[in-house]
Amino acid sequence: MVEPLDTGKWKLRLAREDDIPALEVLIPISVRALQAAHYSAAQMEAALGPVFRD
Repeated sequence: MVEPLDTGKWKLRLAREDDIPALEVLIPISVRALQAAHYSAAQMEAALGPVFRD
């Protein structure tokens, strides 16, 4: 098992199943905000499409 990284204020850890709802909200927001200067809206939407497929 990997030990969490202690940064002093938060701990880095692997995502858990109960994190899924928050990640489903966070990932599209982060893609659209952080990649906007580098990719078109169509490219970002195309990249997000396969992220949540089983």
